[in-house]
Amino acid sequence: MHLILGTQRTTGVIREGLWANLPLRLSLRVVDPADSRAVLGTEDAARPVATGTERGTAWVRRSVDAAPRRFRVALAGPDDVAAVIGSAEGPVPRRSWLPALPSRVDLDDLRVPDLGVSDLRGPASTGSGAGVPLILGLLDEPDEQRQRPAMLDGRSAGVVFLGRSGSGRTTALQTLGAQCPDRTTWVPADPETAWDVVAELVDAARTEQPAPRLILVDDVDALVGRYPADYAGEILHRLEDLLRGAGGDGALMALTAQRLTGGVARLADLASTRVLLSTASRADHVALGGDPAGWEPRALPGRGTMDGTAIQVATAFEGAIGGPPVSPEVWQARALTGFVTRRSPQARAALRAWEARGAALIDLDAYDAGVERGSRTGRIVVVGEPDEWQRHWRTLALIRSDHDLVVDAPCGPEYRMLTADRELPPYCHTGRGRAWVRQAGGEPRRILLPDTPAHA
Repeated sequence: MHLILGTQRTTGVIREGLWANLPLRLSLRVVDPADSRAVLGTEDAARPVATGTERGTAWVRRSVDAAPRRFRVALAGPDDVAAVIGSAEGPVPRRSWLPALPSRVDLDDLRVPDLGVSDLRGPASTGSGAGVPLILGLLDEPDEQRQRPAMLDGRSAGVVFLGRSGSGRTTALQTLGAQCPDRTTWVPADPETAWDVVAELVDAARTEQPAPRLILVDDVDALVGRYPADYAGEILHRLEDLLRGAGGDGALMALTAQRLTGGVARLADLASTRVLLSTASRADHVALGGDPAGWEPRALPGRGTMDGTAIQVATAFEGAIGGPPVSPEVWQARALTGFVTRRSPQARAALRAWEARGAALIDLDAYDAGVERGSRTGRIVVVGEPDEWQRHWRTLALIRSDHDLVVDAPCGPEYRMLTADRELPPYCHTGRGRAWVRQAGGEPRRILLPDTPAHA
């Protein structure tokens, strides 16, 4: 292999250790005598030459020459270059380095080297969780002179994708999900549905039920930010439990985030693999754990580093994303129902709907005083605000233990005090006609109050 180096200035560019391995040295005309001495050992290349011979005049010195020799550089055109190439003999020279990573990598073009298979859409896991590794993208390892698929196997506890909007975070989750669609669970962006999905996953892990191989959470930092403080802490705790147990159960949990704040940083630390994609600024790149020198302001979507190694995330055309939010059931009052509310417009609309269906409405003070109202259907709804229910604790205990207790979502801060339940109820959007119902002291369920607008 022949190495040809060229530079305009030698000072501070070529070190002594490199000079010792350059036996053939050529210099065109230079301005600084120091550059001529560095290359040729004399100042010949910096001295004046005859008029008309300035262009193309050069000096050459070999390791065996006592002094440099002057010559004129010949002009060469495309035909001359083609002629030299055509007269060359021997094997075709090999590139000294691999080409740069492509701007787009399709999942169908990558293979699992050890198993020699390209179709990853079959059964992805056995009972032990080992199964076919999941391909993430194409890694570039210049030190090893190779480019190979980036793979995640069943022993990986989790992977987190960090980057700005449009960096390819969601595409990475779609690529993983496309490889085992039958065993993938998406945690949706809707807080209510996400709460239910995470709760089901935690319960399945505790009861040793069959678990999905892939758990995908997109924009986990935005999802956590949609919850109040107490719910945010609980959802983070549940996600941590899932992430800690993922590797041992043969499952993989993949998260994406734009920023690492608070508990989201703990989730990222628990993930065994970190993929850092493009960020809006060098400061964001460093804040996400990247090397300041590795920030690329014009990085392509899907381009980043996987644990410090350059990667181009693969694209799967058929990759699905999380489904739409699930609306809760509309609740209708039964024989005796206690309704904890703050007299909001939505609560009044629900009371009118219950009354239209034959339920009798009675104030808590009147009910506790023994005032009775007839109902053609036998259904009675006792209505009161949280502080009123606390004053009438005997009636509260009776309805809570033997009948239906409905707590309007705006009364969430008083829920645990009124129900004597230490656990948080399922998350409910406030101001959208949501409420919780406990039937005869059972587990709370999220419901939709009647006559709630469809967009809620």
